[in-house]
Amino acid sequence: MRSTDETSTVTVGLEDSLWSIAAEYAGPDASDWEVARIWPRWFTANRQLIGDDPARLRPGTVLTVPPAIR
Repeated sequence: MRSTDETSTVTVGLEDSLWSIAAEYAGPDASDWEVARIWPRWFTANRQLIGDDPARLRPGTVLTVPPAIR
């Protein structure tokens, strides 16, 4: 994952998933429960780019950081 703008977008890398992106934004002390609560916000905010399957995240896609996470 590479932030293109620290507060608003993230570019998806080869090994990224919505879970890994959410975990990075949640911080190193975040529990699995916290990440599980956060990743759907990423999906909702970027569904038009991602499509209906959150597991089919394409490298190079520029995601918008959900407002509640900025």
